[in-house]
Amino acid sequence: MREIILKKIEERVVAAKIHTGEKLTEDLISIKAYCDLLLEAEKDERPATVSAPRQSAEKPKLVTHEKPDSDSLFDF
Repeated sequence: MREIILKKIEERVVAAKIHTGEKLTEDLISIKAYCDLLLEAEKDERPATVSAPRQSAEKPKLVTHEKPDSDSLFDF
């Protein structure tokens, strides 16, 4: 499929080199369409890698804080 699309793009590039005006515009639109088609085909062929969040086998440990000796905000 990829090779066929690339071949069509090459054909249109050759045609665009000799055409002017409306024919040139048609060639350029065709080239763009073939490029979009090729990009879409390449995107569909790539495997989607979706990673699920890993779950740890260990249970989370609770962090306990010791109570400070005074009521100051600066006691950590």
